[in-house]
Amino acid sequence: MKPDPNQLGGWYWESGFDHDPITEMEAVRDWNFRAMYGDWDTLKNVDKVFPNHTLNWSAHILGKRESRRLLGDVILTLDDLEKDRQFPDGAVPTGWSNDLHLPDPKYDNGFEGDAFISRANFGEFPAHRAGRPFWIPYRCLYSRNMANLFMAGRDLSVAHEALGAVRVMRTGGCMGEIVGMAASLCKKHDATPRGIYERYWGELQELMRRGVGKNPGANPAYENGGEPRAKPSAKLLEPVWKKEDGPNLARTARVTLTSGKSGATNSTTLLTDGRINLADNNSRWMSVGPLPHGLEFAWEKPVTIGAARIVSGYNTKNGVVGAIGDFVLQWRDGSAWRDVDGAKATANTDPFWNGIFAPVTTERVRLRITRSQGDTSRIWEVEFYGAVKAPPP
Repeated sequence: MKPDPNQLGGWYWESGFDHDPITEMEAVRDWNFRAMYGDWDTLKNVDKVFPNHTLNWSAHILGKRESRRLLGDVILTLDDLEKDRQFPDGAVPTGWSNDLHLPDPKYDNGFEGDAFISRANFGEFPAHRAGRPFWIPYRCLYSRNMANLFMAGRDLSVAHEALGAVRVMRTGGCMGEIVGMAASLCKKHDATPRGIYERYWGELQELMRRGVGKNPGANPAYENGGEPRAKPSAKLLEPVWKKEDGPNLARTARVTLTSGKSGATNSTTLLTDGRINLADNNSRWMSVGPLPHGLEFAWEKPVTIGAARIVSGYNTKNGVVGAIGDFVLQWRDGSAWRDVDGAKATANTDPFWNGIFAPVTTERVRLRITRSQGDTSRIWEVEFYGAVKAPPP
């Protein structure tokens, strides 16, 4: 049976799985050519399937699935998809299941590390199974460190595994629509892309309700599946000693959960991302269930810590409440855990708890929570700093 010529250039001819998409791209392209010409030679001259055909055209510029990673204020992850996290700024719908292209083991023998035939691994998540879209947050569509840069398409702020659900053309087209609307508001208000989220989000939602295309405004209902965005009702209170605090050592720590259970829509990465948005209760880490709750912070090399701040609780119309009540910081002295003198709280009600203490040098610090409201620990950020001078009385 002759193969179908329309299938000879199918999507599954892919290379470069284990190669750098920037520095090795020409080698990947040449390997594609080798695979293509080898297969064509077999079809034409060995199997005599197409003895009188010629190869008319082949692309010399590769279509990359992904290369460099651009980062926004939110990095969408596979965990967000699998736990159906509902962002307050959901803006772009995607109904595509999460498919990742991996080497097809049927054709991998003898070409390990240089496979050229792929297969799609499809993974469903709650929104997909429910027949509804997952809403990508607006904060994935602009840069966190280039004030005037929008991203729409495969270059949005997304982790590798989550790209499989958001990379398709219709979803990318929707991103372009939202970015176009937001860009018009940037010009109107002389604002940055981040400024639209912070100050003009309601106006952007109105544009999304009206829509674009042949019949704008025909479907004014706008539902993004996310929780309503809370209005800021409290300011982040900075301790006096933070004016000369030095670097936040927690940003370089590896965080693991030692006891308790993370909430369904949160992960430990939120504890040390350097972002404390009191208006967004979704941007916190949570542990729900029987106490104690424990977190460990580990570094590759010893660090010296003399001060800490823990921002915890949840935002309400009356301010931030529900701080973790009883807790202690502990440090590893090489063989055992020891309490950090001056870093223990009982019946704490301060969402912005902070303390300075005699410096300790260690590779591991542990936060142990023994009381919290409703046995639920809610923390926006944990920060550690080096030796700090005590403020004057």
